[in-house]
Amino acid sequence: MSVPAAKSQALGRVSLAKAPAAHTIFVCAKCAKKLPGHPGAKAVRAVLKDALKRLGPTRGWGKVRIVQAGCFDLCPKRRQVLASGETLAHGRLVVVDADLQADAALEALLNARSPPGSAPRRASSNPAEDRAEDGVERTRD
Repeated sequence: MSVPAAKSQALGRVSLAKAPAAHTIFVCAKCAKKLPGHPGAKAVRAVLKDALKRLGPTRGWGKVRIVQAGCFDLCPKRRQVLASGETLAHGRLVVVDADLQADAALEALLNARSPPGSAPRRASSNPAEDRAEDGVERTRD
């Protein structure tokens, strides 16, 4: 579909820039507040960064940025939701237990592969249906 010249000038320019990191990991701040002991997203981020310093050079992941994100609207009880570009590309989130096995979480986040025979998940028109299908016990806030 072609946009008339007058319209394209009014829309402005869109450009792409090289990302400063090879990967980005998103930490749900709301989940981190609800973990036992209330560590917060900064503490979860620090645990993941420490594991990255140990594992990163041997895994060839390159530079990884870990950022705090808002709610992913999954809200599992006493668990932490994480995501990366790789997991989101497959329509998946990573849910880890409160003890936060950082090594396993990083493997799941940065080596994400779509399960064989699965397509990216498409949201239904019924949010309750979407929540029921993944089997994660949730809180009500």
